[in-house]
Amino acid sequence: MRRGTINVILLGLLFLLGLPRGANVEEQAFIISMALDRMPEGKLLVSIQVPTPAANSGEGSGGSSSSAYAVLSADAEDYRSALETLRVSLPHILNFSQLNQLVISQELAEEPAFLDMFREVMATQGIRHSASLVIARESAKDFVTALQPFLDVRLSTSINTYMDSLKERGVIPDSPIGEVIRQIDGAWCDVIVPYAAHVGMHRDELTEEEEISPLDTLPGDLRYTGKPDVEYLGAAVFHDGRMVGTLTGLEVQLVNFMFSRMPQIILSANGVYYCLDQRFITRLGLDMSTTPWTIHIKGSIRSCLLYPGLHDSMAVHDVFVDQLKKLVIKLQDMGVDPVGFEGQSVRSVWTLKDWSETAWLEGYKNANVEIEVSISMGELR
Repeated sequence: MRRGTINVILLGLLFLLGLPRGANVEEQAFIISMALDRMPEGKLLVSIQVPTPAANSGEGSGGSSSSAYAVLSADAEDYRSALETLRVSLPHILNFSQLNQLVISQELAEEPAFLDMFREVMATQGIRHSASLVIARESAKDFVTALQPFLDVRLSTSINTYMDSLKERGVIPDSPIGEVIRQIDGAWCDVIVPYAAHVGMHRDELTEEEEISPLDTLPGDLRYTGKPDVEYLGAAVFHDGRMVGTLTGLEVQLVNFMFSRMPQIILSANGVYYCLDQRFITRLGLDMSTTPWTIHIKGSIRSCLLYPGLHDSMAVHDVFVDQLKKLVIKLQDMGVDPVGFEGQSVRSVWTLKDWSETAWLEGYKNANVEIEVSISMGELR
């Protein structure tokens, strides 16, 4: 018995001694962001953003300056070939464990074959599934190149801080790539992910002032001349594995209302600004017994004046309901359902065969919309 135990221990030691030695940190290239673009000739351009030796050694503002990060690119017929080109051309091992965001150009996201390419990316060895998926309005490489750290911190910290603040305000959705692929494959609702732009490409176009709410625009359209060259706002909407449309920042906040997780939002009614809070869980339903079908949305909000004045709760109600109804009709026109009406309705039939005979998409697009929102007045805290 004792001899057998000793033999097992010896075999275990021999196995451990035979394992390859782990690579040193200095031998690895930790990828912060990865960008995917479609080139004019049809090839796929894969770009990775990695710290330079200056960043690793602490030179240049503690390794946080934009010069401390390099963007390296390779093009090929497909993702795997481009990634292999990067692997053999770099003296370091590509490490995806610190991947912060995957940025894909809108042109590429709108391709019918986008989902197949995205699955290839998800199959990358060691890729970090909590990295955010972001859709860039134009070139994903230019967007990643324009990313800059601030306040003398690491670039990954800057990106996380900026995106977390926008998620807390509800103007962009949360989009870890692992959750995105899970929803595409199995959820009864469509996916929305953050929409972004390289502002520097649009600054010359933004000379005219317009009477428009900032949250009703898309990234790259805001009238401002701040220092950041990148901007996240709103969402890209996916259906059947490809991008089919966009939502503004306000529309994403209203989607959050239907998900019962709307943060405080600012709304203007008759020139007066109000702060709105969600009070209770939003009740959603789709009545398929009527002709046409009827979408029901029932919720409650609290309204507070931002500045001293007369509180017009009816005006707030009318503006909020009008904006919410316009959003639902927009989603119907696009044929997308990021809220999950389909997931609720599928439970009303016995089998998937019965469900396939309901002509869901046609019924959803033609459905009437009934919204009931109660408003209570309060004081800003």
